[in-house]
Amino acid sequence: MKTIKFFAAALLLFAFTANVNAQRTLDKKQIKIAEKTAKEHEKEGWKVKPGTLPLVEQEKMALSYQLDIANWQIGSASSIGTVYDAALVSALAIAKANLASNIKTQLSAKIGVDVGNSQTGIDEANSKAEAAMKSQAITVNQTLSNPDIIYQAYLTRPNGSIEVTVQIAISKHKLDKLVDDIFENAK
Repeated sequence: MKTIKFFAAALLLFAFTANVNAQRTLDKKQIKIAEKTAKEHEKEGWKVKPGTLPLVEQEKMALSYQLDIANWQIGSASSIGTVYDAALVSALAIAKANLASNIKTQLSAKIGVDVGNSQTGIDEANSKAEAAMKSQAITVNQTLSNPDIIYQAYLTRPNGSIEVTVQIAISKHKLDKLVDDIFENAK
């Protein structure tokens, strides 16, 4: 029992520390904007699952990630389902697909430059990028499998269905390395 209490306390301390670190980049005006947005979402009926950060803290964290766009790639999505977990899984899958699309775009641009040097067209660059992405699908999936979930809220609709919205983030350093690895393997 003591072990469980210790791990629960450590987890709460970690969550609080991560949240405090995220807030360091926000000034008072930005914090007020996040708090105002959270109040508006709460009025609309958006809620968070028990055990997750309050909506206002998630708004602050999402804003701090968005302001640090030079270091993070953010994907967001919403999904509607009959149960919360199904809608959450669907929203996460869509957000990950959003990030994978960004990876493909970066890869197409990189291949386009390489192909441009050899006097071939952009269609060939897109074709090579798509082939490279398919050949490295497992690597892309593994990279995107553990993103930081920076925002997660749900809304119960009048018809009883549940809408879940999420924002996820992955470090640009990690994605750039993935693009470089795929590019090198595609040559």
